[in-house]
Amino acid sequence: MVIITYNKGCRNCFQTDGIRQMVPLMDADEGAFINKTEFEVMCMIEGWREEENEFCEFCNSNNVEVQEIKVNDIPLFANDKIKQKLDASNGKLIMFNIDKTISGISLRQGGTQYVDGDFVKASLQYISNIIEERPKNNFDACPKGWFIISLTTKAKGSNQDFSVERFKTIGITKSEIYESLKLVGDQVGVKFPTVEKATLKSDLKEKAFKGSYFNKWFYAESLSEAEREGYPYANAYFDVDDTTTVAIGTGPSSPREFIMKNLNNHFIIDTDKKPLIRNGKTVYYAKKYNS
Repeated sequence: MVIITYNKGCRNCFQTDGIRQMVPLMDADEGAFINKTEFEVMCMIEGWREEENEFCEFCNSNNVEVQEIKVNDIPLFANDKIKQKLDASNGKLIMFNIDKTISGISLRQGGTQYVDGDFVKASLQYISNIIEERPKNNFDACPKGWFIISLTTKAKGSNQDFSVERFKTIGITKSEIYESLKLVGDQVGVKFPTVEKATLKSDLKEKAFKGSYFNKWFYAESLSEAEREGYPYANAYFDVDDTTTVAIGTGPSSPREFIMKNLNNHFIIDTDKKPLIRNGKTVYYAKKYNS
């Protein structure tokens, strides 16, 4: 008997119930599952969830990420397991971790030291293929997010035999991933697919996001101006990019109080409210999200 457990997190509302999910497989062979990568079993679980029509209990989205998978309480992604795998095959490991915050996007590369350019080139080409094969909604835009991928390969001369050990993505678009990897790709002669940039300005209109994204505030020039223009006097907001801001009126509360009280509440763009132009930026107004 095999018992698979995993955590899950919603790519739409960024919420998780914190409860490990369990899938019992009565006639399965433990050895066959232990030897699989986390990515392989993740794809299996995604298929099972789709068949069972399972959704996020908070926002009813089916765009749920499967994380931290264990088979009979043994993690499928673990440093010791990967080290043993590499030692047995004289293989290599390469990892890319892209972190996206409101202030910008950063890339970290790790894995086996002193890898040659041909290996890095083959790795990036393989990563590009995996990204293109994944469901489109894996790459929906959000103000924050990440992309994590780990690959191992057996030593086979110039032929690379890759396995995806881990794949995690939330809130980051294909174009943002490829742009982050471009500097590494340019060094080894890899050109990534051309992807039409998904913008948060359009994607956020259908996406719920947490109040914790609001991290700044502004006031109208005067109460009379706010009333004349039809916008709130006190506002909390966050910058999406150099030209776009998302704001919300804070009512009787000060912006600072509003932010602290609404860190875990969810909001969505109010498409019925006309955007405001402020200091050369388009300000989209949000409203509380009722699932």
